[in-house]
Amino acid sequence: HNAESVAHGEERLAYAILRGAHIQPLGNGQHSPPELSADIVERGIVLTGGGARLEGFEELIEDRTGINAMTAENPECAVAEGCGLYTEKIEQLSRMER
Repeated sequence: HNAESVAHGEERLAYAILRGAHIQPLGNGQHSPPELSADIVERGIVLTGGGARLEGFEELIEDRTGINAMTAENPECAVAEGCGLYTEKIEQLSRMER
């Protein structure tokens, strides 16, 4: 494959990720889902997982949605780390209630 076909493949993958996340590109006559809160619009979104490392993915999201996008510091582990922190907090709250 040449560089152009790889870039095209990455762009197609990025669009598939956008569709899967229910983030609708601007200008296609569709609206983002109602659960896309004002908080996300104001503060942006943090990209996680391996797809967050796709070159130009942040910019693609920003260009197509108008929403600020940033990649997590360690995107491959961010969700697992966040779940771990959440579990710890739930356990702490549970102990406090006793």
